[in-house]
This record gives sequence, structure tokens and C-alpha cells, in this order.
Amino acid sequence: MYNLKDYLLNKYWDIKKSFIDQDTKILRKKTYLNLIYEIAVQLVGAVIIFIAIMSAFAGKIMVGNVMSYIRSVSLVQSHSQSIMTSIYSIYNSNLYMNQLYEFLELREEKNQGHKKQIVEPIHSVIFQNVSFIYPNQGEQTLNHINVSLNKGERIAIVGPNGSGKSTFIKLLTGLYEVQQGDILVNGVNIKELDMDSYMEQIAALFQDFMKYEMTLKENIGFGQIDKLHQTNKMHEVLDIVKADFLKGHSSYQFDTQLGLWFDEGRQLSGGQWQKIALAGLILGKLLCIFWMSQVLRWIQLQKKKPSILFSVCQKIK
Repeated sequence: MYNLKDYLLNKYWDIKKSFIDQDTKILRKKTYLNLIYEIAVQLVGAVIIFIAIMSAFAGKIMVGNVMSYIRSVSLVQSHSQSIMTSIYSIYNSNLYMNQLYEFLELREEKNQGHKKQIVEPIHSVIFQNVSFIYPNQGEQTLNHINVSLNKGERIAIVGPNGSGKSTFIKLLTGLYEVQQGDILVNGVNIKELDMDSYMEQIAALFQDFMKYEMTLKENIGFGQIDKLHQTNKMHEVLDIVKADFLKGHSSYQFDTQLGLWFDEGRQLSGGQWQKIALAGLILGKLLCIFWMSQVLRWIQLQKKKPSILFSVCQKIK
């Protein structure tokens, strides 16, 4: 559509060439090392055999011993070659596994010091002089933000791209740690809270939400895994988001396979996927947090009231 074929193909071949160059460099290094190693092994073997033959001529050892020396040298040469091949395979594999090793070596941060407080139902969240800056960024994304959020309120965060809306939400949900200032949840600093209990009471739907190529029940139930088999509750939340397109014979088919990865999968539009994600978000959550600027933009363009968004918040409350 955008005549990107030549650009993308050239990009592909450039990347492929860089991989080939890297493999060629590694193979060249391997060849040099193997050559030097083979020369050294052959020289050592030749010297040992020569000494054994001369010793046999001098009568110091028997001819049978010479044959034993020759067989021993041959075995050492063959096994040493296998060792070199294994070392190369390990080195070559390690080049592709470094990032995996770094990820596996990450340790989960544990709460240190005194016991963290369990979060009761959230009544208020207050930002006090909160600032945030990303690494290698000169300017602060958030600069001394002061906001008060109370139970029952419906608040829209509006601003241009790059103004810090996503950062604000990620600080609110605990995905980012507070760098400067304080976030108070029910009057308690968020750093003093047990984050697992805090996150159990909040839900966020971002623009790049996850689409699970699994059943309808699993897509909704992952929002609250303890309610994975509570289809009656799922039926209620699907009615809230008006997901009538999922009904078959007047009832929802929770075993329907979504997506096209597997046989008999059902493909959905972007808006339909969003409704399913929204249903999973509100399943059992106590605090509703929406981050759907594309949906709000569509509402603005259509000049319609965001009935789904508001009714969901009312149901959650």
C-alpha cells in the first residue's frame, strides 16, 4: 500500500548480511584456532612416536610398546578434536544466549525491612510533588505533580503526546517506582504498601493490551484468575461491555477459541478484542483505571456519549 517492498527487502538483506558477516568472522576464528591446534597436536604426536621408535631401536622398549604409544597418540588426537568442537559449539550458542542469561539472572525485588501494609479497599490516592524522569533524558516527564483522586470520581487525563499521561498511570498502578515526591494511598505512602495486595484492587487497560490466542473464558478470566470458572460473573461483565457479537443461541460460548493461531479459531476486530480486554479488566476489580486514548478519540469524532466507559465505572463502583 505504501510501496515499502523495496525498502523492507533491502532492510532484510542488510540485517541478513550482518548476521552472515558475524558468522563468517566466527568461522574464520574457529578455522585459525583449529589449524594451530592441529599443527601442535600433530607435532607433539610425531615427536612422541619418533622417541618411541628410537627407543625401540636402542632396545630400551619393546616393539609392542611402540604400537601402544602410537594408539595412545591417535586416541588423544581424536578426543581432543571432539573437545575443540564442543568448545566451539558452546561459544557459538553463548552468543545467542547472553540476553536470556541476563534475564534469568534478574532477581525479584523483595520488600526489605519492616512488614509492608496490606491495602484495604482504596478510598483515595494523592500525588504530592511527584516528579519522574526517564534514564538518558534531559527533561522531566512529570514535574512536581499534585493530584487528588477519590473514590467514586470519574476523571479524564487529557494532554498532547509526550505530556506524561502514560507515565502518570504507570506510577499510579505501581509499574514505576516513585523517584521524587510521594504517592499516598488511603493516606499511606505507596512505598510502605504490599504491592501485591495493592495491584489486586486496580486494573488498567492500555492501548497495547495483550490479546491471548486462547478461549473466551481464559481471555476474561485472566483479569482475575481466581474467577476463571465463574461463568455467571463473566456473563455479567460481557453484558456490561455489550459484547453481543460473542453470543450464540442467546448465550455466550465461553469455550470459543479466539484468534487464528489454532484450528476453529475466531478472528475478531480491534474493537471487539478491546471489549473482551475491558471485560477481563472489570472482573472482580475494585478500582477502575482506563487508558484508552484511541477509544476516547473515536468518541470525540463520532460526537457520542461514552456510555460504555461510564457505565463500566458505575458498575465497578
